[in-house]
Amino acid sequence: ADDAAVNFYGAAYSSAVTWLALRASELCPGWLATANADHILGPLAVSAFLFGVTAPVKTLLNSTDLSQTELLRVRGLVAIGFLGVIFTPDAVAFFLGSEAWWGRVTHEFASQKTLESSTSLFALFATEASMVAHRAGKAGVAPFRDIVPAFVVVCFVLAILPCVCALNNLGDDISYFSFYTS
Repeated sequence: ADDAAVNFYGAAYSSAVTWLALRASELCPGWLATANADHILGPLAVSAFLFGVTAPVKTLLNSTDLSQTELLRVRGLVAIGFLGVIFTPDAVAFFLGSEAWWGRVTHEFASQKTLESSTSLFALFATEASMVAHRAGKAGVAPFRDIVPAFVVVCFVLAILPCVCALNNLGDDISYFSFYTS
């Protein structure tokens, strides 16, 4: 995996989920909760989310000379990329509906802000854990054959477990999918 691409993705994805966590939260500043900001930052976030899955898939499909270590790393990036792309619908919804959409959603589903902002925040933690793993592997702390599977699991736990807990605890005050269209 190209270090520059991995670092670019880490920075872009971190920025995208940070925007999404802040945008969906109670603490979102007024200047960020505007159609202008959503029309700029929404597509940038979608680009980051899609890059995270398409770049490693493209590498797998087009590179025939990858070592076993590189192949393992790229497969790990594919797994993490598929996890990361789950935030694309939220970014698209903010782009298309902006505050009118989000105001309706949070009026209808009182805990949606808590769910969306916290899952985005935990995705940020997962990204940072992944970047720590990348740097640790590059520094020779442990072989990538050990680091990649461990940190794919760490990323899934950091991103999925809090979401499952929130879904369980927030109950009827949230929507799984209907808030995108209702």
